[in-house]
Formats: sequence, C-alpha cells, structure tokens
Amino acid sequence: AGHWETVPGCSFDDEKFPEIVRAFVHDKKCNYYFYAAEHFVSQSAFVTQNSGCANDLDTVIRLEELDDGLAELAEKVGKVQSCDMGDSNSASNKPGGLPSESQTMAILKQIPDLMKDICMIYAQDFICYDYELPVECEGLF
Repeated sequence: AGHWETVPGCSFDDEKFPEIVRAFVHDKKCNYYFYAAEHFVSQSAFVTQNSGCANDLDTVIRLEELDDGLAELAEKVGKVQSCDMGDSNSASNKPGGLPSESQTMAILKQIPDLMKDICMIYAQDFICYDYELPVECEGLF
C-alpha cells in the first residue's frame, strides 16, 4: 500500500465482539468520554441543547425519516423541499470487516442485561420519540 491509504484494511475478531459490546455499554452507562462519544448522545440531549433550558419545538425530525421530516418542515415555513438527503451512513459505505448492525443487535439480544442497559441509557428517546422498545426491555419504564 502507498503512504496514504484512503480505504483502510479492516478485520474483526467475531469472538471478541461480545466483550467489545460489553465494554462499550459500560463506558456509555458510566458516561465516560471516548473517541466519537458525541455520536452516541441521546436525541433528547440534543433537543435540550445539552444544558440550559430547551426552546419550544414544533417539529421533530427523526433521522430515519429525514426526507419526510424535512418536507414537513419546509411546508410549515412555506417552502418546498427541493432536494433529498443521501444515505451516507449505510453499511455499504463502511469499510468491510466491521460488525454489522444485525451482529450488534444479536449480541445485545444474547446478553439481555446489556440490552436493558442500552434501553435505560436511551429511555427518554424511547418515550419521547415513540421508538419501539425491544422485547428485552418491556416493563423497565
């Protein structure tokens, strides 16, 4: 490989994945700072600007419904949405060899206490934004 590598070679040890998920959930549960931790902040924390009083909201756009949400917002302000947002965070855009979303969910389902920890970490998001609660978390809140 040349000096500048634009697509790093990735490999992953599937046997160590449960340990990695466990460590990640522990760090998030304890609110430790780690590389790219801001990507795992709850949506509720973003809405409330992380500190201070939150402003009133009249539109909440869920990322997984981004195009529809932007169209709704445009209509509210008397505009027409003229573009759509591309999906740049899809599995096909990530380097090969990394664990998939389904592999991560499988680990969480195999270790119900980890799933429950995730549900408690993001409880406000489940409640306020009407996300479907995993079966493992039913009755927690």
